[in-house]
Amino acid sequence: MLSLSELSMALSSLPPEDQRPPSLAPADISLQRQLECSANRLFFEACNGPLQALLMNCRWYISTVDGLSLIIHCADAPKNRRVLDQIIVLADCLAKLHPRGRIQVHPPIGMGAPFVMRVEERLEYRDRA
Repeated sequence: MLSLSELSMALSSLPPEDQRPPSLAPADISLQRQLECSANRLFFEACNGPLQALLMNCRWYISTVDGLSLIIHCADAPKNRRVLDQIIVLADCLAKLHPRGRIQVHPPIGMGAPFVMRVEERLEYRDRA
């Protein structure tokens, strides 16, 4: 496995046309927003009613900046616990959009670091439950 510095060096040695542009053009930003809006809608529709209700009580969104990520911000400890209790079901829904997506659950301020899980890890978590 490559270290971060080795990966950075490997990426910087790519030809310019294969590297990520230093900044996005307005058209690219618009397309990224459209993609994220569609991903939000598709993800929400993939969730069942109780899961949709839980999500509506949190601030959440899909980001495509560094791969597909579901980001959830929980306003209080009980909501954070309920989201974490449903993390496998959330991962199953996200897997319908991208099998290598990622979920970040941010607890209320002062309650620790975000919980991060890759979609492909859901089987490991399911086995632990």
